Amino acid sequence: MMVYTCFIIPGQGKKEDFSIYLYDLASKTSKRVFDGTTQDTMWGIGSASISPDNNYLLITGHNQDHILQVYLLDLTNNTLKQLTNETDYDSEALVWKSDSRSFYLHKTFRQIPYPESNFVMNTNGLIVNSLDISGKIIK
Repeated sequence: MMVYTCFIIPGQGKKEDFSIYLYDLASKTSKRVFDGTTQDTMWGIGSASISPDNNYLLITGHNQDHILQVYLLDLTNNTLKQLTNETDYDSEALVWKSDSRSFYLHKTFRQIPYPESNFVMNTNGLIVNSLDISGKIIK
């Protein structure tokens, strides 16, 4: 299974027109699983990552205030849950752990000197532990 996104960059201060698709490599078919018109929480898409068991999508997107937040889309029932909701930090989730129940979370403070931190967060939105590393985990 592969995930891809499509979006149209909107005018200043407007919500993006975006969609997230799953592509089945075996059948060579695409299925739209989420789009910006079905909800009002996420105003723009950053990235999406499918869980190892193919049941969840981690979505990094920005809210109306252009703050990056992390969302979880449950593909079994098509429900969206916001996992982060902070005003002083941009949050990104790029990589799943192999258990499909936790992932690496990267936060950047939104003021100079923009300090960064990394965590393991579970799909309930709880930080399991912090990681003493610099930079983003990308793989």
